Amino acid sequence: MISIKKKLVSLTGLGILLTAILLGSLAIWHLTHIAKLNAHNSLRLICVAEKEHLDITMGKIQQAVSSMKDVVLSNIGDAKSFAKNEALREKLTREFEELYYTIAYHTSGAVAYYLRYNPELVTTGAKGFLWTKRNRFSSFSESELTVIEQYDPNDIEHVGWYYIPVQNGKSTWMTPYLNKNMGIYMISYVIPLYIRGQLIGVVGMDVDFSLIIDKIDELNLYENGYAYLTDEDDSVIYHKGYHPGEKNIAIERNMQSTSFKLNNDWNLVVVAPNKELNAERNRLINSSLCAVLIITFVLFLITTLLIRKIIKPLLELTEITKKVAQGNLNVQFPITSNDEIGILADSFKKTVQHLPEFMYRDALTGLRNASAYERLLANFEERIQNENNLQFGILRLNMYTLKQTNDSYGKEIGDELLVTISKSICTTFSHSPVFRTAEDEFVVILEKFDFENREFLLHLFDSNTKTVTVQGKTFNVAIAHGLGLYDQNYDFSYADVNKKAEEELEKRKQTLQNQLSF
Repeated sequence: MISIKKKLVSLTGLGILLTAILLGSLAIWHLTHIAKLNAHNSLRLICVAEKEHLDITMGKIQQAVSSMKDVVLSNIGDAKSFAKNEALREKLTREFEELYYTIAYHTSGAVAYYLRYNPELVTTGAKGFLWTKRNRFSSFSESELTVIEQYDPNDIEHVGWYYIPVQNGKSTWMTPYLNKNMGIYMISYVIPLYIRGQLIGVVGMDVDFSLIIDKIDELNLYENGYAYLTDEDDSVIYHKGYHPGEKNIAIERNMQSTSFKLNNDWNLVVVAPNKELNAERNRLINSSLCAVLIITFVLFLITTLLIRKIIKPLLELTEITKKVAQGNLNVQFPITSNDEIGILADSFKKTVQHLPEFMYRDALTGLRNASAYERLLANFEERIQNENNLQFGILRLNMYTLKQTNDSYGKEIGDELLVTISKSICTTFSHSPVFRTAEDEFVVILEKFDFENREFLLHLFDSNTKTVTVQGKTFNVAIAHGLGLYDQNYDFSYADVNKKAEEELEKRKQTLQNQLSF
């Protein structure tokens, strides 16, 4: 048999475990969701921050070239006049050259700057200027201009810096390339110059691309993250694992990426391993699981102690019940709580206190029953042995016609007759204990007043019970009785007196039977 304690502990433990699993699962799901958002947001923040740095760096270069463009266009005036007036062009070119030097000198990463007039517009005289550095650490020095006319417009290597922006008709960032003469990997920003639709030439600046590469490589992308650049066609500009111009960059399955478009239409892409991005999530999940396990254990421990405290009075009540079942009615009730168990214990205590009354009381008539009569016998045996001049009588009564009444009118009528007769017995022999010892038999122990007036009382009883009215009907009732009187000179026990009463009762029953038969 499984005890209530084990059942409660098992059910409570199961409930706590299921609750812990549910809450743990919800917590893990929630943390995973938040961690994914945080990881994605973290990448985005890194990407945004680096985008701003790159935009600022490249914006300074764009601003430098744009400033020079504005100066040139504001001073040239009419395109044809400028092309024909060699002296003016020579003078302005020198001024442009000096100003551009100052601008390039203060532009971080600049390794070359140039102004080249349209060879179709300017055929003689000053055709522009080119200033370069021998290496990234040297100073600017004037270099010989490229003779554009000697190359095919499709010769990107030699004249792409000129024709590509012209073909685009707008400012253009050129694809990075290695300048073998300078040993510098560089990019160029070039702006075509137009006056009322007439191409004047181009103005541009070459920048050490390592300035951009260093900023990308310095990104703090965990331990194994990286960043790269692509152009607006998603061709590689810079990538540690791909050559410039390659497409279809493959992102490893265990990596996560995000990208932002720079102001010059390039794309900055940042990539980081999921393991490193989710490290915080894993730490939070492990911490949450440990917390759930600890809380579950503590709750189970507290619940077990509370159940033990709650069950203890029930266990005590169970032991008391066992003792009562064994016949021990003098049990102690230590339970004093004010809860339901205390109420149950108090009710059971009152039940035990009234148990003798319930045990020895006839349920139908309210008279003492056969068990009470048996207990009385021992008392009388002791009195017979110890008392002098003891006087008592045993009156046995039998409701002889009860069976006939039950058969003819039903047990309900018979029970009401029994109740009425029992009241009459108690009323007549009011000073004596009355017992119902069988369904239709009663015993009266006559003492004192009832013993001294027994003949009169018995005659009175016979007169009062010849007819009885129940439910508006009058019934003839035949009650046989036998009386045994104790004589201390001849009778040695209660049984002797009872035998006399039984013998007398049998005689009366026989007489009644003869009368009824007749």
